[in-house]
Amino acid sequence: MVWIFQNGTLLTPPQGSDFLRFDSLKVLPLLFSSWHGLFSTHPVLLVGLVGLLWSIRRRQPLGVAFLLAFVPMTVLNSAVDDWWAGSSFGMRRYDSLLPFFFPGRKGQPACPQGDWSWPDREMPFENPVAAS
Repeated sequence: MVWIFQNGTLLTPPQGSDFLRFDSLKVLPLLFSSWHGLFSTHPVLLVGLVGLLWSIRRRQPLGVAFLLAFVPMTVLNSAVDDWWAGSSFGMRRYDSLLPFFFPGRKGQPACPQGDWSWPDREMPFENPVAAS
């Protein structure tokens, strides 16, 4: 009741009604900007994204599940007024998707120009916890 009294409606974010602007999405800066862009601050995640896109081509459910989580999260994060997430390091708003990015590194084709077979060998640093 206090929330409705203070903000006028139940669904208003605490930052105000102009905090989410779906009429001007900032998708490209969110992903590629040198100012806290997801793939510019964490380029290994781009490698994982490519692998997950290849797994969608192979109709693997993990890639589809990732896409169903990544696209709405990207739209929501690019609609936020401070898409760069303030003074945080990198894109902390994508932390919940990190488990999806690392299997994508293993799922990339061995030779993208010819043989579309998938490597059976283990990738180095497959486990992000063991790599540190």
